[in-house]
Amino acid sequence: MKALLLSAGLGTRMRPMTDRIPKPLLPVLNVPVIEYNINFLKKHGVTDLYVNIHHCPEQIKEHLGDGSRWGVRISYLFEKEILGTGGAIASMKDLATERFIVMNADTVVDFDIEKMLDFHIAQKALVTLGLLRAREGQQHAVVAASGDGRLIRMLGGTPFATLPPANAVFSGIHLIEPALFDYIPHGIYSSITSEIYQRLVCERSDIVGWFIDGLWYDIGTPDSFVAASFDLLARLPLSFPVPQLVGTQGLTTDQLVLLGKKSKIPAVPVYPPVILGEGVKITGAKEVGPWLVVGPGVSIKSDGPVANAIYLPGAKGEAVIRTERGRIHY
Repeated sequence: MKALLLSAGLGTRMRPMTDRIPKPLLPVLNVPVIEYNINFLKKHGVTDLYVNIHHCPEQIKEHLGDGSRWGVRISYLFEKEILGTGGAIASMKDLATERFIVMNADTVVDFDIEKMLDFHIAQKALVTLGLLRAREGQQHAVVAASGDGRLIRMLGGTPFATLPPANAVFSGIHLIEPALFDYIPHGIYSSITSEIYQRLVCERSDIVGWFIDGLWYDIGTPDSFVAASFDLLARLPLSFPVPQLVGTQGLTTDQLVLLGKKSKIPAVPVYPPVILGEGVKITGAKEVGPWLVVGPGVSIKSDGPVANAIYLPGAKGEAVIRTERGRIHY
């Protein structure tokens, strides 16, 4: 099975960080977020990957290369103009003659995709969407699935006279049969949810939803980026290997201190969880941690505690975004 990793977006909600770092390369626990998706797919036997690119395309291509570093094959689909999710999926028409998976490159997931695939096959679905159970009043809850998984609402579309209450959020994970290409215009911008999936739901076509039982984190905003990073610190290890985090194996949250090569910190109390990249230097601090992630090569001077923060590679300390859970220095 092939996969498409959606990576073309401008990352506008993460500006100004994404002015110099494309969102798929933003590091979560010092690991570019797209690498979580590559490692996840590799673990589940998906090794033929396509990455659509537009914003900072050369950075993404230079970082990922041909994928051999992960034991996968990566090909690139350059979009001169952003095509939207529908247009990006349509660009797979001549590349995917069998069922394929689509995922957002700016999420971290960990669940049993084989169960989703079994459900998709059993339902003889044209499309299966990975869903998240909605909390009451949740802003992005615009999907409803019936007890058998049939989608009965997508955004404002339904086959019924009355719009059913939403009970799900779309995760951005799609299992797609090639017959879907008949519904998507090729080479132009289109929204897969509002234009294609909403139409399929209204026509009672074979579009179903499968509720994900596992982890799903979005890093689309500074708040969700910090929340995802700190939640993952408390949930490691994942079910699939992430080479940069191998040193966290067997450590509980209150034991997790990972120091990169040539990193230097003062002789002060260190409170887990803490991850420092290679060559990090902290001087003058009275305490280090907890809830601290520092990118490689970053130097921090402080006369107090250094905690509740994420320092991106290249951060000088002056540029800061403050969120509910902690700070981002970029």
